[in-house]
Amino acid sequence: MIKKRELTPSEYKEKVTLWLRDAKRRGSTHLIIAFDTVKRNPFPVYVNADTSVQTKIKSFNDNNFVRAIEVYNLKMNIDTQVLQGRAWNV
Repeated sequence: MIKKRELTPSEYKEKVTLWLRDAKRRGSTHLIIAFDTVKRNPFPVYVNADTSVQTKIKSFNDNNFVRAIEVYNLKMNIDTQVLQGRAWNV
């Protein structure tokens, strides 16, 4: 079995930046970075105005295999949020 290599901090930041651009293009209000604990990889979850970000976060945290690890608020300055260690801006 091939062990999956974890992303370096710069690779992760680059991936998050791409997801944030995509979230803005989609008109999302928030971007949640979720983490699949089985596959060991982060993935984006785009939250629109008609969805409660808190409810979405809770739905991930109620799951044993997926966790919300970061939350970006697209109404706030993106550069400032990316510089945070782990963004949690609900």
